[in-house]
Amino acid sequence: MKAKEYYLGTGQHINERLSNQEFSINDYQIMVAIRLQAEGERRQVHISLFKDEREKDLVLQDDVYYFFFNRSLLEDALVQSLFESRDTDEYQLTLTKEEGSYLGQMAHIIDQYQKNEDSDLGAHFVANMVSQVIMITKLALERPPYEADKTESGDRKNMLANRFMKLVSERHKNNKRVVFYADKLSVGVRTLANATNEVLGYTPKELIDQATVKEGKRLLSETQRSVKDISFELGFDEENNFSSFFKKMAKVTPTQYRKDKNPKKK
Repeated sequence: MKAKEYYLGTGQHINERLSNQEFSINDYQIMVAIRLQAEGERRQVHISLFKDEREKDLVLQDDVYYFFFNRSLLEDALVQSLFESRDTDEYQLTLTKEEGSYLGQMAHIIDQYQKNEDSDLGAHFVANMVSQVIMITKLALERPPYEADKTESGDRKNMLANRFMKLVSERHKNNKRVVFYADKLSVGVRTLANATNEVLGYTPKELIDQATVKEGKRLLSETQRSVKDISFELGFDEENNFSSFFKKMAKVTPTQYRKDKNPKKK
């Protein structure tokens, strides 16, 4: 069967095909190695291009995606000119979350086309996608600084929200005041609230309460400890205070919740 004008796969997948003599790098003129890493709202992408490389000279890494294609896929004259006039074969790009998602969707479509027996039809559509990738790369390289600043701001909020949630998981039993966590994270209460609202969709107080009731449910359903002991474990001075809090959050009393989860136990 005639080789397609393109091929996409992970290094692990391609190495397996090479070992089974089901694939030949020598059928392609250009190879693009793509390493994508998610960092908050950003997608860091490292792209390396190799032209006319031979199989014996290449070492493919398992967790890297490789896209092989021939120059014939560069159908548009402008795109071909952009590709051939590039200054380097190594690119480190910062993409938005949406751009990263779009590239992922295109990779999925390319993967579907390469499984299709209609090679000519697939090559036509994939050529269009290659052009789009080149244009996205150009836009990312020329992006104004203010857009990068917005991305970095989103990353800071994401990082703060994640640090807050880690701290809550460790300290919520004995610390339920938002100011405690803001002080530990060296930020103001309003800054913390802005981060959790934007990233997680809840206020810090709501997230603390959710962690507390979740642990209460776990202790009620997985242990035989008394409600009073569980109340003290979760930082409540009185059993009634815990019961009122639990009923407000879970819509049932602690005792009823335990019965519902363990109907066979008396």
